[in-house]
Amino acid sequence: MELVSAIIPTYNREKMIGNAINSVLLQTYEPIEIIVIDDGSNDNTRRIVGGFGDKVKYLYKKNGGVSSARNLGITKASGKYLAFLDSDDCWLPDKINVQMDVFQREPSVEMVICDYLCINREWEFISRIRRRDALPRNGMILLDVLKAPSLVPSTSMVLRDTMIELGMYDESLSTAEDLDFFIRFARQHRIYLIERPLVIYMRGHKGLSQVQSSDDDMVSVMERQLKISSQEIKEIDMKSYLFETYRKASMGKIWFGAYKESLKYMQKMLKQANTVKHAAEIIRQLLYLTIRYIKSKIYQNQE
Repeated sequence: MELVSAIIPTYNREKMIGNAINSVLLQTYEPIEIIVIDDGSNDNTRRIVGGFGDKVKYLYKKNGGVSSARNLGITKASGKYLAFLDSDDCWLPDKINVQMDVFQREPSVEMVICDYLCINREWEFISRIRRRDALPRNGMILLDVLKAPSLVPSTSMVLRDTMIELGMYDESLSTAEDLDFFIRFARQHRIYLIERPLVIYMRGHKGLSQVQSSDDDMVSVMERQLKISSQEIKEIDMKSYLFETYRKASMGKIWFGAYKESLKYMQKMLKQANTVKHAAEIIRQLLYLTIRYIKSKIYQNQE
């Protein structure tokens, strides 16, 4: 049986890191080495990880972000296959076993992903995410990924050599590094989706990235990657991809209360709009922004 390396980056997750590690120890597949990369935590993370003894390889580094943490884990891994796990997520027991079956059955595949279950901080079920809705095929699926560029790292399992050849994660990005990686990977390698939820994904937590910049980083990554792929994309599709990118960023800015920045992205949406549906979405989003802005002013006055 091939060795699989579980790469777990973490930062100040003393209340969750134990659950993540235990979910790896409960896997039905063997052998798995567990590597925890502590990105400069100042809580009890070291003590909690140390409680697992030699079952876990613990690496401490100065805080540098999730990309640098994952990259350190990749370089220290001994396994032929790498499986990533964020420290607030968990794997279901047969996750690695099911993914390894795909690698053995489909030798041309170099990344295997899966569906996942979303929960909140109280471990209450939110939804099941079916990735097949956005990724209709397996194999060389760059255009599908560009259309729906979303990757939960905890669902991904890849060949270590392929990761290194690809350049690993971009450490210049404080956020959207998973998005950038997913697109770069899809441009050169085959991806297979398992239509089963094998991961429990927790929403509502700040990660190792700075969430304030996430929308801007997402736009920067998408604009760059779409430009690289411009020869493969029809003009009408390019406008649609850019429109959706700016729409997401504009909504994100509204949620953070950055209304002026949201309007800037709406202006970019307007330049890419070429359908009645696009026009309706701009109007809907503008109304939503206006309502949120008025409510924020009323709340401030009440204080």
